[in-house]
Amino acid sequence: MRSFPKVHHVQLDVRSPLHVGDGTTITKKEYFVSNGKIQILDIPKLFNAFSGKGPAAEKEFEDYLLKKMTYTTVQDLARRYSIRLQDAIRYELDNSLNSDDFKRLEIKAFIKDPYGFPYIPGSSLKGAIRSALIAYRIYHSNTLKSFMESFDPRQRDISRFTKDLEKKFDGPGDRKFLSGLTVSDSKPVMEKDALILAQKVDYSLEDKKSYLPIFREALRPKLRLDFTISLDADTLGEINIEYIRKALDFYQKQAFRYFHQKVGEDIGDDHDGTIWLGGGAGFTSKSIVYQIFEDRAFQVANDIFRSQLSPKIFQKHNHEKYSNILTPHMGKCTIYNNLLYDMGRARITFVD
Repeated sequence: MRSFPKVHHVQLDVRSPLHVGDGTTITKKEYFVSNGKIQILDIPKLFNAFSGKGPAAEKEFEDYLLKKMTYTTVQDLARRYSIRLQDAIRYELDNSLNSDDFKRLEIKAFIKDPYGFPYIPGSSLKGAIRSALIAYRIYHSNTLKSFMESFDPRQRDISRFTKDLEKKFDGPGDRKFLSGLTVSDSKPVMEKDALILAQKVDYSLEDKKSYLPIFREALRPKLRLDFTISLDADTLGEINIEYIRKALDFYQKQAFRYFHQKVGEDIGDDHDGTIWLGGGAGFTSKSIVYQIFEDRAFQVANDIFRSQLSPKIFQKHNHEKYSNILTPHMGKCTIYNNLLYDMGRARITFVD
């Protein structure tokens, strides 16, 4: 007789700016900067406002959106026709750059519910749990050595290798690995100041910061999100909530030991419950190389990059120079309140 799935409540505390994209971008025509805030415009609503001022105003606004008018700003255009931009603001972001005159570029948008509130999809959290479970099971199995020896990054990419590892732990028939694990989407975050602007910053082994022209909407630190996790014991067998907790703890401690503690002071830490999620969090948050290859991971990761990058790009980014020290050799970070943060770090707590 099959048992009912057991439901567990999970809390996720955001420790550093965290981005989960919806695949769209906010163009520089869709926002303006004022008083330290990024004001995101409701373009259809603003278009209606210009249309209400007559054909000339509507045509000028169309030309502005189509980049036929490069000599004006949306603020100047609104003033010309006595239109209040404040009436067409969808929401605002805290400007973590603390500057109103940064070179404006497209902003990668955070995923939101139909009402415009940001949330984290359950698939993001389940993906992190899957990676941790795969790494944990391989590391504590007798097959680790054979898997390590079978992996040749010059012939196979890491995504293919990871999929092969998943298949190794599939159940009989259609019982696929982790089919008995269901993770809900988080409850939406309804705080007005939940989203910030996060610029991509690479942090090197020489303690140098490289500010890249990539901007993302991100959840700010100190937010809390709630999920539920449902576990079907008939399908998952030994994988219960305590097993998941141990796997996540193993995953992050290996990542800390072999990567995060080596890139910059105070960027990574060894606290229980640490988990990396979302875009921009870096190679170590999406792979199991450091968890299963340990001391050999630098060379394996270096071979992965060598096989997937052109020789010119591989050389340009100095992968060969750091192959015996750390690969990748940059921490994926951002700046918030003038402090350097890892991108996408959170803490997970199993409430029951």
